[in-house]
Amino acid sequence: MPIVFITTEDGTRGLGYAWSLLGGATATRCVLRDDFAPLLIGEDALDHERLWHKLYKRLQSVGRRGLVTQAQAAVDLALWDIKGKISAFRFTSSWAAAGKAHRSMARTAGGCI
Repeated sequence: MPIVFITTEDGTRGLGYAWSLLGGATATRCVLRDDFAPLLIGEDALDHERLWHKLYKRLQSVGRRGLVTQAQAAVDLALWDIKGKISAFRFTSSWAAAGKAHRSMARTAGGCI
C-alpha cells in the first residue's frame, strides 16, 4: 500500500494512502514520485481543489482510472489531513486565546468512538 506524507513549510505533516488490491503499488509510487511530487513542491497545501485539478490535468492522457486515480486520491487525502490539522490548531488556539475551557476531542475512525 503506497503511503504519502506531505510536509508543509511550517512542519505540518499530512498522511494519505493508496490501496492496490491486486498489484500496481510500485507503479503508483512511481506516479507519486515522478509525476506528482514535482508539481506539488512549493505549492499551497491548503489550496487542495486547485492542486487536484493540476494533478488531474497532468495525467489525464495517461489514465483517469486505476492506479493514476489511486495516486491522486493518496495526495488528496494527505492534503485534507494537513487542512484538518491546521484548522483544528486554529480552532483550539482561538479558544485558548479567548480564555475558553479546553476540551479534548475524541478521535474517531470510521465514525465510531
